[in-house]
Amino acid sequence: MGTRHEWRDCKAWADQGLPLGTVSNEAAKLYDACITQLVGWFDDPIVGGIVTSMEKMVSADPEFGNTVQIIINLLKVYFKSVFIHSKVLGRVFNFGLRLMGTLESISSSQSMRTEYEALEALMDSRKGSLSSRELLHIEAVLLWARGKVSLAVRLWEEILLDFPTDIHALKLANISYLYLGQPDQLRDANARVLPAWEAQRPPLTSFVYGLYSYGLEETNEYRKAELYARKALAERPSDGWATHTIAHVFDMEGRITEGLQFMNSTVQEWEKSNHVACHNHWHVALYHVENEDYDSAGLVLEEKVLPMAKANGTMLDILDTTSLIYRLNILNPSSVKSFHWEEAFGLSKSHSKSHVSTFNDVHFMMAFAGSKSSSGVVEEMLESVPISGGELVDHATLTKPLLQAIVDFRDEKYADVVGVLEPLRYRLIQIGGSHAQRDVFNLMLIVAALKSNSSKHKGLARALIHEREATKATPLTRKFKNMVI
Repeated sequence: MGTRHEWRDCKAWADQGLPLGTVSNEAAKLYDACITQLVGWFDDPIVGGIVTSMEKMVSADPEFGNTVQIIINLLKVYFKSVFIHSKVLGRVFNFGLRLMGTLESISSSQSMRTEYEALEALMDSRKGSLSSRELLHIEAVLLWARGKVSLAVRLWEEILLDFPTDIHALKLANISYLYLGQPDQLRDANARVLPAWEAQRPPLTSFVYGLYSYGLEETNEYRKAELYARKALAERPSDGWATHTIAHVFDMEGRITEGLQFMNSTVQEWEKSNHVACHNHWHVALYHVENEDYDSAGLVLEEKVLPMAKANGTMLDILDTTSLIYRLNILNPSSVKSFHWEEAFGLSKSHSKSHVSTFNDVHFMMAFAGSKSSSGVVEEMLESVPISGGELVDHATLTKPLLQAIVDFRDEKYADVVGVLEPLRYRLIQIGGSHAQRDVFNLMLIVAALKSNSSKHKGLARALIHEREATKATPLTRKFKNMVI
């Protein structure tokens, strides 16, 4: 099965237990078209893409359309920050993914603060008329905005107990667990609702297989992860997120040749998921890095990752760009050109004092440390790190040490880098992201240990390389091993 175009009308939505606030079947169907494109990370040319679909939905029922447009924009914020005022659940959805886009926060954006206060007032004034589900959604995003992500996700989980096919709550729970570095919870959130999806078989079920597959991969259940990802792809070959799970499996198991064959043979399908295509090209580049094929990795950077990041301006694409350039710099500095650093700096410079998440901050510092245009920005970023923050910004014990380690690596203070990174190795999961994304710090630690003048650090490097070889016996790992024999 490919892209579906038999959209749900009002009765179909109500039969799923998720009634919509419209009597217009056309508006209900267009809402289905919009949310399908967004959950699937793609623009469907048959309906004109997400923007045209929203415009048609508003025309079909202006009141409902304006409300739902915020629901759609909430999801779209995960790709790029978009914001339109509207009502209740749609407004909550918009604000929630605007937060999760991590381009801004209530402390860095006045419009975010204003919307936060408006939602607070809305909840207080309409507690008697809003459904319990709507109230929980409002309360959850308000908690998330205050940095209380774990409490927010508990409310989404509460919604899912009664409404297991609420893709709104499920999507936000998945994103939150990824940001919190809680892969077990990420896996289990999907496992709990999967029976309801499979029993009812509503549209978008295949995407839930994809969500579940990723949680399985991040908890090292690689065979089961690949099974569910392929189950999703059997129904929707263009599912970029399920493809992304398989890309992770091949990477984590060091199956680099298989990974390249799979990604190259299916690229015409997964590039249809245009909002996650850049990230999947990033995975292809990682395979080339593991093969020590830095020319090919550089081509992916220049022809795919960097152009897409510049065109889309999404946080995920920006971080992929800085991470890939930094890996190349660590492992093969000659493969990084000066304009790579300047492009990365240009994408990152406006975020130097935002401090929305530790994960974001360390990636911005990678760009700043390499750029010749960043005079003063590195110091500014270090100095502006607050003492404390929400759950995504554990500044005192993670953010500032990691930022300093990146600066020290630039300044060739390799013993200092080892001194910071080695004790933090098993805590890095707390900054969120995937194992593949955080692997940049494993590489950084190995290279710093190899370059340190300390004989003790040479022994550490040897041990770390043996550890890596147990799961990733790739050409890169073999090169490392040859350096310590």
